[in-house]
Amino acid sequence: MANFSDFKKKARQNLAVAEWCYENGHSAGQENLSRQCYGGCRAMMNFKQKEILENVIAGLRKEFPEVRFVGVEALTPHEFWVTLTEPADEDRQIALERLQGELGTDALLDYGVNFHFMPA
Repeated sequence: MANFSDFKKKARQNLAVAEWCYENGHSAGQENLSRQCYGGCRAMMNFKQKEILENVIAGLRKEFPEVRFVGVEALTPHEFWVTLTEPADEDRQIALERLQGELGTDALLDYGVNFHFMPA
């Protein structure tokens, strides 16, 4: 299993690719989780898991529109690291973490999918 510094390095790489896609007009780079142009990171997710993640991120973006999806890495078939940008304000970061916990717990209890959220 990769250590934390390896994960942070991969998250930074995913962010760089997502930014490149966005700057070059690829809608998939930052907004559309269904058609990501940087491929493989979601290869282990099935359709329902993708749908659940899209709903969780949509719920986060309702309260925190500045939050952007960076990438996701499968740990097990039902457990995923999700990398998101976060607000600059510390109070909003704390509120975002609480909401991530609530929505992530709902996904775990309702569907058995465990999302771990990490800032980019």
